[in-house]
Amino acid sequence: MNVDLQHRLGKYEYAAVISARAQQIANNAPTTLDIEDYKALGPSKDAISIAIAEFNKNRLPLKVKRTYSNGEAIEYDLDSLLFLTK
Repeated sequence: MNVDLQHRLGKYEYAAVISARAQQIANNAPTTLDIEDYKALGPSKDAISIAIAEFNKNRLPLKVKRTYSNGEAIEYDLDSLLFLTK
């Protein structure tokens, strides 16, 4: 599968997005999960598990800002980026 690197979410960006959202959730930010999604998490309802569940459901209210070497900065919605796992 050939994916344009510009539209791929890197592993460090993924980690930054999950940790930023988990920090927001830990500080009592509202989540975007439905009750059924929340119940499906089972006993592990910590902030990181909720952030990962939101990411998997494409419900993260965040954007990724990439700054390039020419000084140009572009913001991408997370739903427009692909996160590829091995």
